[in-house]
Amino acid sequence: MKTKWIAILMTCVLAAAVCACGGQKQEPASAAETEAPAETEAPEETEAPAPTDTPAPTATPAPTDTPVPTDTPVPTEAPEETEAPEEPEEDASEIADPTTLSEEEIEAENALFETGTEEGRQYVQNYLGMQASFSDNWYIYNEEELKQMNEQVAGSMDNEQIAKALENGQSYCDLYAENATDLQIVNIYITRLSLVESVLPTKTLIEGALGEVETQLSSMGAEDITVTLEDTVFCGKESPCLVVSATLNGNAFFERQAYIRRGSYLASVTGSCYVNDTSQDVLDLFNALI
Repeated sequence: MKTKWIAILMTCVLAAAVCACGGQKQEPASAAETEAPAETEAPEETEAPAPTDTPAPTATPAPTDTPVPTDTPVPTEAPEETEAPEEPEEDASEIADPTTLSEEEIEAENALFETGTEEGRQYVQNYLGMQASFSDNWYIYNEEELKQMNEQVAGSMDNEQIAKALENGQSYCDLYAENATDLQIVNIYITRLSLVESVLPTKTLIEGALGEVETQLSSMGAEDITVTLEDTVFCGKESPCLVVSATLNGNAFFERQAYIRRGSYLASVTGSCYVNDTSQDVLDLFNALI
């Protein structure tokens, strides 16, 4: 478990690659017009019968007094129909805490797993209940580039295959983006915990890796390393936050990593930056999906 967290933390130094992909939609064909039915002929007119002798009119009886009409009741208006209330969408803050669930409930949550999507500079992760919008300064890896990064995880971007790979102990990169203007990087890696790990608090899962993270950074040539664990609020939920500062290749390096969970799945959201510490600004790009 410790080496898994170290591997996730080190992904912030991956090199960027640029690819593009696209597609078109086809217009549906219009339906053929139907012919109008033929007009039927009008029936021929029959001759009116010859008039018979008109009988002499009888005397008209004297009119009786016409009764005064009573007031006509005014019709009442039909009551306006009330619209059925819309069912509220699931609030991300209402996603069940996996540490409170039974094994059967955790497996039911796992069955709903899906990866995030990116469209129009917005990242949406429906399963984990979070989203983020990116300015033009950010370059967001597209589906093909993410596929290259995850080629050792699964052979395709199919949710079912990715879920199977995660069940076998792999980690999956759901988002990777770079901001060359502000020297920032963000990535989201998803991993699947065992059922035993699923009921443990996130802080317990992270604490054991702190020392080894420092050792790994030192092996990369980093100096002046500090690694701490703080409490924060991420996407409306309390979360531990791994905080790193160091000097890497002669530059100040900063990183914050927050976590969000559902079922057995745990996502680490890492904001990294150089020179100035804006790592919290990167995490603040994300908010709960409601």
